[in-house]
Amino acid sequence: MRRTEIKPDNFTHACIVRACADSFDLDGLKLVHCGVMVAGLGLDSICSSALVSAYSRLSLVDEASRVFNGIRQPDLVLWNSMISGYGSGGFWDTGLQLFSEMRSMEMVPDGYTIVGLLSGLADSSLISIGEGIHGLCLKWNLDSNAHVSSVLVSMYSRCMSMNSAHRVFSGLFEPDLVTRSALITGSSQTGEYDKALFFFKNLNMEGKKPDSVLIASMLAAAAQMAHVGPGCEIHAYVLRHGIESDVMISSAPIAMYSKCGFLGMVDSGIWGALFLCCDVCGNLELAEIVARRLFESNSEKSAYRVMLSNIYGGDGRWDDAKKLRDSITEGKLMKMPGLNWIKAACSGRDDEEADVSTS
Repeated sequence: MRRTEIKPDNFTHACIVRACADSFDLDGLKLVHCGVMVAGLGLDSICSSALVSAYSRLSLVDEASRVFNGIRQPDLVLWNSMISGYGSGGFWDTGLQLFSEMRSMEMVPDGYTIVGLLSGLADSSLISIGEGIHGLCLKWNLDSNAHVSSVLVSMYSRCMSMNSAHRVFSGLFEPDLVTRSALITGSSQTGEYDKALFFFKNLNMEGKKPDSVLIASMLAAAAQMAHVGPGCEIHAYVLRHGIESDVMISSAPIAMYSKCGFLGMVDSGIWGALFLCCDVCGNLELAEIVARRLFESNSEKSAYRVMLSNIYGGDGRWDDAKKLRDSITEGKLMKMPGLNWIKAACSGRDDEEADVSTS
């Protein structure tokens, strides 16, 4: 396009700015920002709003603020972008100051203003501020806005004010997955496991799939309160849907069963997956703990000992590595396993199958 006589306008530059933010390309964003200035679009509200949002998304709130302050008469879209940037960046107090300044200039807030303000409130000590903003929503008839209602549920859930969260949630016609997840997480974190499990089941019945973060948080909450019942139900869901290897989920059942005193329910497959992670990450201390458990429950398998021996070798503990390998050969498993055998340990295959695969 630049090689032709067609000149990019403000919408073109704004689209490229958003693309840089989506791909987290800071160098590209700065280059496009220069192009915006060269094209004489530095004061354009569309380009400025896109730049403020992009810099905020990349956690460069100071850069976003510089762009915002360069506009003499920012419109509502630009105000919303800057307030949202402060909120998402954790600078909720600065966002509130900007909101007060916006109101003093007789700007009328909309739903996006409220969403930007509430996105940064995530502490019970800030609940009075959230309630005050909720009151303004009622005054301005913004409570019927689906986005505003959703962020109110999320805000109350994060601030552990579950009665208010449930009250707003009950008024939603069709709450989205984010709103449901916020309510479920808030309920589980405040010990309302029956409600959390009820909403979780409803989520599945309606065909909405919870993400790995929600599942892991529920398992963590069950572990925190030593509540094995809901934890087992969530773990069963994980196994039914074949997502036990998800990075966010894989170790959560281990912690849950361990803290609930049901360590025997943690099968070797999960321990094996965790052991493989220890190998990849080079976490020797945790690897020894996991290996000890695997040796107890899988005394006939040598693959786990081979893996631990390799971890010892990678850490320079050659004497310990030799002792493990000697114990393998004394068990009449003279053939040294290859990579397939090591992988077999985490997939649950027995030693005879693994031995054939290395032949």
